[in-house]
Formats: sequence, structure tokens, C-alpha cells
Amino acid sequence: MLLFLLITSAAALPTCPLADQNWLRCGSRSVFQIDTSTSMINPANVEKQFNFISSSILPTLDYNTPQLTAFTSFGSGAPANGFTSTLQEACIQLNTLNSNSNLAGLQPTSLTDALSSFRSAYVAYLKSISLILFTGSSNQSEIDSAGNYAKNYLISTKIVIVSTSSSEASFSSFPSSTITYRLPNGNYGNYPGLGQCLQQASCGKRNFCDITKVPSPPPPTSPLPTLAPPIPDPTCGCEPSSAYLDVVYLVESTALTTPDGLNFMLDYIKSSLRNFTVARTTDGIDASLRVGIIQYGDTVRVYAGLGTISGADIENIAQLLPGTGLTPQFQSGFKKAYSQFNSTSRDFFVQRVIVVMASSLTPQDQNAQIVQQFLESGGVLMTFNYIAPGGLPSPQLQQMGSIGYKFSSNDPPSTLQDAFCDANCYCDANFAIYTEDKTRPNVPRNGCYKESTTQGSGNVVRCNNLLENKAGQLAKISSEPKAEFLSQLFHEGDEILFGARYYAFARQFGYADGTQVSPNYRPWDVDQPDPEPDRECVVFERTTLKWSSTSCRDSHYYVCEFAPCDSTSVCRQISSAAFTLPEKTQQESE
Repeated sequence: MLLFLLITSAAALPTCPLADQNWLRCGSRSVFQIDTSTSMINPANVEKQFNFISSSILPTLDYNTPQLTAFTSFGSGAPANGFTSTLQEACIQLNTLNSNSNLAGLQPTSLTDALSSFRSAYVAYLKSISLILFTGSSNQSEIDSAGNYAKNYLISTKIVIVSTSSSEASFSSFPSSTITYRLPNGNYGNYPGLGQCLQQASCGKRNFCDITKVPSPPPPTSPLPTLAPPIPDPTCGCEPSSAYLDVVYLVESTALTTPDGLNFMLDYIKSSLRNFTVARTTDGIDASLRVGIIQYGDTVRVYAGLGTISGADIENIAQLLPGTGLTPQFQSGFKKAYSQFNSTSRDFFVQRVIVVMASSLTPQDQNAQIVQQFLESGGVLMTFNYIAPGGLPSPQLQQMGSIGYKFSSNDPPSTLQDAFCDANCYCDANFAIYTEDKTRPNVPRNGCYKESTTQGSGNVVRCNNLLENKAGQLAKISSEPKAEFLSQLFHEGDEILFGARYYAFARQFGYADGTQVSPNYRPWDVDQPDPEPDRECVVFERTTLKWSSTSCRDSHYYVCEFAPCDSTSVCRQISSAAFTLPEKTQQESE
């Protein structure tokens, strides 16, 4: 970390720059300590320092990376400040120091006391911090005392001194790695390269820089490129008219199920399907729902087999078959509904859904083996509890089925429509689901992810073509929970390559699809990112989740991100979880 010690008089600052003009990228910490002590002789000298910092230092800081910088002073009693991470924060901090120094005036303070205050305030960062010390001191004894203090207590700190005194006082008592720039009488205009040299110092570079050289302007910035095909946001799209599901409604129809109850459930079925394309299997429409209706009472009856009715047919149903008996044969009915699914009926994976519509359920039926088999095979089980006027909900129906797919007659049909869209959102069985919405944890609202089993470099890794019609990219990370999720995909490798990359012409980190790295989550490790120009790719440490820049030629394990399959696109070439049909009894086989 570099500490910049500025000995100046405080005055009104120029307008803060609107944007940075940095030449370098760096993720280092640096402190500018401004001298407002009597060494500056008069307030005009302090004013020149504040003006110089505002016009020549602030615009060069790399807050896109981000660089962390603190501004503090000694001589006016100003407290040490925390690190700023935006240009606006830095401007506010610098203006506050300026106002405080104006109020307090020049006060006698030694360089040793200034360094001691710095050490106390930033002791946690002394091995990684840059201190740039601007001083007007001409007292050799005072300077030597400060130098000895630095050798004893700041030996690991990167120090740059800018001397504004007209004397020839020596700073050789400071650690040998200290760089000193001399500006006799504080004539900053004679040293046009000072701003760029101090920017390099704030990034931790220890090499001496020619402050008399007129710097070349920073290269113009360009927008982040789009280097990959357009990749949809990794969220679940919902377009009911093109959704594709196999849905079987399993409707309780006993003598206790009143005609009003059956009519209510029939109307609910019709309303829940109105925005969807419901087609027969023989229609050959891929993007469609195939629907079947099974009724169960004392006996099980197939009102319409899966894929035998269209949306128009359903709208024309006047009433369901009347209820029979008093003992509902739920398990037999569920097995019949389950048996409707034929894995060879379509040439691509389709999610299977059973919607149980009933007024009650026994504990034995709730925990039936056939129900568990359906769930373990990857099917989605939705329950609809019909509650008659004055009736009570069924606890068993509320506890059975897939998480987040439990409804009742108090819910509008649109809730079932939304549920169908969610059921139509899924990942390849070999991919990991990530969602920040825990109401339906098996719905990949935030994408599908695949870890590598071999290493590759940032220059050659390609995530495309793993799923037909689904372009992929190296994963984006915008939060700690997502980073933790991705780290758990790996059981080996310390550093995992993901999608962030530095684009020099844009002077910022971004992703291949042209989006920026989130400003709210950039957990760079100490002294990261590395300012060297060949360290453009980014890895995260598997256990600490900290980021580091790396050469794009280096090989690492990596993780890819895909938008899920959903109602906006059909994923044909996809490996689905093995879906097993229930075994037939001898009677059924005959």
C-alpha cells in the first residue's frame, strides 16, 4: 500500500472529475496523507496540494477494478479516514479534509507523529498498503527521526515521498525501497508526469518514474465487447402458448364429491389451460401440452387418455363423470395416471406432471410407495385441495407432492398456470440447478451450471454446444451465495476460472456477453487484481471465494453457465433423469 503524505494548505477544491482517466488497472490499497502542518509555511502551499490531488490524482484512480484509496492529513487534527471505492466518495473525503484544515489552520506536527498515526490507523494493511508522503519539511533531524521510525515499523509498506521543500534535505534514512520525488517550492507545473507517476505508485509499482516527462493521454475507452453469441439471462422464461408438458389431472369422484364440487374442479381445469396450446399426440405439435383426465372413486375411470384431447375438446366438456362409491381408490387412480406417461411418445425430453384434485386424502395414500416412485423418477406432483363451502383443508394434501406446488380452491387458476411454466423450466440432468427463490428449489430460476472435469485456459475454454439451441458461457458471479454454490461443484483444484475478464480498451472487467462485473460484489484478494497487462482472466479461490487475476494462458478448472430449458425453447438433445413407469400387474398385462 502506498501512503501519500501531502503537506499543503486547505482551500476550496475544483469540481470533482466526472469520470476516471486511469492508465493502469489495480486492486491495491493506498493512503494519501496530506501535510497541513506548519512545515507548509503558509495556507497557499496547502491549497496547491489539494488542487493538485483533485486535478491530477483523483482522475487517475482505478475505481472500476476497484482500487481502494484513503485521504487523510496531519497538522490540522483530522482523523484517519476509511478507504473509498468510488470517485464520488474520494471527492467527499478530500473536500472534508480541505474544510477541516481551513478551520484548524496550520499546526505543528512532526513527520514521526504523522507516520505513527498512519501506522495506528492502517495496521491491518501495512504489508499490502502504499503510502505516498508529501512533505514540506526541511528539518533534517525531523526527517531522520521519521526515517528511522519507518525502518522499524513500516519496513513492509511501500512508501513514496514527494518533497515540496526548497531545501536539499536527504531522505536516505528511510527504507531503501522508498522512492523520493522533489518539487522545489512546490512548483507542480514543472513536473507534468507527477500525476501518472503517483498513480503507478498507488498501484504498488516500486520503479522510479520520470516526473518531468509529459505523459501520453490514456487510451480512449470503448464499450465492453460482445465476444460470445447472445446468451439469454439464466432465468426461467414463460410463454404459455409454446409450453411443452405432459399433464394428467387425477380427479376425486366419489359419491361424496358433489356435482358442484366436480363442476368447480372442471372449470378450474379449463381456466388453468386457457393460455396454453393443448394438442393431441396425433397433431404433431412439439410446443404443446398433452393432457389427460383420470377420475377415481370406487373404481378408476379414464375420462381422456393422455394426448387424446385438444384445448377445444376440453372447453366442450359439459361435465365430468358423476362420482361413485364412498371409498376412493386413490392409489389405483394414481398408478393409472402415472402409467399414462410413455417415454417414447415424443422425441425430446418433456416434464411429466400429475395434478391431484381432491377434497381429502388418507395418511396411507399420502405416503404411498407409488407416489414416492413418481417423485423419485423426476415427475412433478401438484396437489389441488377442493374445499367445499364450510369445509376444512386437508393436511395430507398440503403435505404431499413437490415443494411449492400445493394449491386449493382459494387460489385463482392463474397460480396453476404459473406452476405449469415453472414445471416447464429445467436443466439437463447432468447440470446443477441454482435458484435464489427457495419456494420451488428445483426450478432453476438463476440458471444451469456445469463444472469441468479437466483443466483449460481462458483463451481456449468454450462452453457452447453442450446443449442444442442453448449457448453457454463461463459463469458470471454477482453474489457470495452464488460463489459458494459454484465452489461446491468442485472437489479438486484450488482456483476456479469463471467468466470475468479485463478488457483494456474498456478499462474495466466484464463478461463475454458485454455485461459489467457487478459493482456490488468484487471480492478481490489482497493486492488483486494484479496490474500486469497479461493478467486479464479471473479465478476464485475454492475455499475463501476471493478473486485473483491470472494469465488467460494458464490452465484451471472452470465452470459454465446456461439458460435453462423452458417454454421459450425446446431442448431436444438433453439427458434427462431416468423416468421409470410403474410395473404392470398381471391383470393389467392381460
